[in-house]
Amino acid sequence: MQVYIIHGFESNPKRNWFPWLQENLILNNINAFTPTLPNSSTPNVDEWLETLSKECKNIDENTYFVAHSLGCLITLLFLQKINKKIGGIILVSGFSKLVNHLPLLENFTKTSLDYENLIKLSPKRLIIAARDDYIIPLNLTHNLAKNLRASYVEFEKGGHFMQEDGFTKMPLILNTLLYFNKF
Repeated sequence: MQVYIIHGFESNPKRNWFPWLQENLILNNINAFTPTLPNSSTPNVDEWLETLSKECKNIDENTYFVAHSLGCLITLLFLQKINKKIGGIILVSGFSKLVNHLPLLENFTKTSLDYENLIKLSPKRLIIAARDDYIIPLNLTHNLAKNLRASYVEFEKGGHFMQEDGFTKMPLILNTLLYFNKF
């Protein structure tokens, strides 16, 4: 199994729960990588897709993607572009439609997602949301889960699942990946 952890807008591999997850996957003999997406404060969809194309190698049915916020959308766009079957995705605070207060991200939402194909490419799908997410409206994450026919976990309190919200660890994600690795 190999896992790619994809950060989002104004983030990097050293923030939030990403280092903890990568370290704990490696401790469990799972290859884990967290690519640095360029210019995360002024992201460009083409640059991010190009970076993922360079950084994410040997993608197959034993490959999983864990993504956060804008990282969820770029992961889905990347999977749609490469059109290869993977093991699964875990998306945290994801969205696929324009977030009104984040017009800078509009270039990411211009491409329509082929949900039926994404479902075929990724047989295991989990989406995690929080009712009190103050960045991505809950309905956007919920709609993404419905469109992807994904398993859905909704926290009462979680904010945007960042270190500022108290999230430097995500045991749910680690345990889900360890479970997936058994089958």
